[in-house]
Amino acid sequence: MRNDAISSQRNVHPGRLKPDGTYSDARVLTPLELMIINSMPTDWNIPDDTPEILVRQCIGESIPPLLLKKVAGMING
Repeated sequence: MRNDAISSQRNVHPGRLKPDGTYSDARVLTPLELMIINSMPTDWNIPDDTPEILVRQCIGESIPPLLLKKVAGMING
């Protein structure tokens, strides 16, 4: 749920690989990147006045739609 903090879990873009094997420019994933990873539609109509932290929390608490589809398909046989 706390996908807005670089220190939270493993939800960061590592940045660019440097010649010494380390990475630079680490950052948190954008809400769009989070939506793509979670198989959410990228054309989700989020009202402009919605705080970004609320969008991030909703994505973080959601169950990916493609996962639900797979589980439902297994139940239906």
